[in-house]
Amino acid sequence: MNQGSKPLVLLTLACLLAQSAIFAADIEFQGKLSTQTGTGIPNGHDSANKGEFLLGTLGAEGSVTAYSDASTVYADASLTYDYIVKEENLTFRVKEAWFDYNGGWWTVRAGRQLTAWGAADGIQVADVLCPQDQTSLWSSDYSESRLGIDALRFSLSGESLTADMYWIPLFTPNELPLKDGNPLKKIMIPSSVEMNGTTVSINKVTKDSFEKPDVTLSNGEYAARLKAFLPFADISLYGFYGWDDMPVMKYAIGQSISITGTYERMTMFGIDASIPIKSVMLRLEGAFFPARAMAVSPMAQAANQMKAYMQGKQDFEYFVKRNEVAGLIGLDFMPAGWTITAQYYINAVMGDIQMLDRERYIQQTTCSISKSFLRETLELSLTGIVDLNHFSSMVNPSATYSVSDQLSVSMSASLFFRGPDSDNRGTYAAYEDLDCISLKAVFSF
Repeated sequence: MNQGSKPLVLLTLACLLAQSAIFAADIEFQGKLSTQTGTGIPNGHDSANKGEFLLGTLGAEGSVTAYSDASTVYADASLTYDYIVKEENLTFRVKEAWFDYNGGWWTVRAGRQLTAWGAADGIQVADVLCPQDQTSLWSSDYSESRLGIDALRFSLSGESLTADMYWIPLFTPNELPLKDGNPLKKIMIPSSVEMNGTTVSINKVTKDSFEKPDVTLSNGEYAARLKAFLPFADISLYGFYGWDDMPVMKYAIGQSISITGTYERMTMFGIDASIPIKSVMLRLEGAFFPARAMAVSPMAQAANQMKAYMQGKQDFEYFVKRNEVAGLIGLDFMPAGWTITAQYYINAVMGDIQMLDRERYIQQTTCSISKSFLRETLELSLTGIVDLNHFSSMVNPSATYSVSDQLSVSMSASLFFRGPDSDNRGTYAAYEDLDCISLKAVFSF
């Protein structure tokens, strides 16, 4: 949880629950208990984590919804124990806590809330409103990784048109895998790097290493969505002005490397469309990020730092601003009880990219196939994603069985494959030591 907003959110939650108990005409409670364990497995190579626990959580989640005339109060909180990480094992999170008043053609919602933008399935294109929990590769659903925003939303609605406007006074960044013991930490922040033939260690990096914007009115975020329900398609327009949820990392190089960073301003304009064509749903989505801050590569930062030092300066250039464009086209097809989804995604950066640690074009394709059996009690699915730049890939088969209306168990695997180019093995090759098979059980009440 964003520590700066934690007291405010807890106070808001207490007030909402108190109001629900006093004024509500109808109250609903829901909850679930869950456990998930994952173990590293070999995948055609000598995995460093074979037989090691890569995932282990115990969780409890509960929600309350209270209705009274045109008002709704909703709160959802979770408590998770992670026995893999070595610090801060117990996490309490207020996922949502809001009050909503429906005036008919207008609605106001205040508090912590979750909102999904865009038409993509599991890929972030225009879906920038809510930050992401990036501490695990093994979330069963992309939607589970969204974090709530503390916002005031004003909505207008008609028969074929809706508009949402957001004011977000408190910035919430992505949650990063920085805790000791998290297997993703060494991928994002390695313990050392090779520079000019010398191994240089990296100092410990925590969430406090990244400087968040001050909590002031001028540092608030603003967003808007306009959605039209037309006879031939559903079309949405998006606008966002706020802060990038990922920090721009700064590498200060000496006897060791100190990694710090800042969160920079970001603007996004997006559009999506869902178009039914007979038995197929065509999904289109695009986003434009003007002058987005992007970190230059560590080697370029080292050169810039040396240049600044020779000029007697302490600060050096660690990011540049470039225009960025992202787009996606997807197809959904459901023949004879099957659900088939295919997508193509591209991301492009304009201007000079010589100092950037990325390629000008990043392309991916995804495919997902699922079907239910045994009177809808068993669901089998297979999801794959391929990096089209270097043909590294990820494959995720899974099976979920509903033992009863309250209890479900599932087994899944996450397998990562390097590309054929030995010099540059692609995006998903970095995760090849994290090949994992996991078991999960969920009891709902």
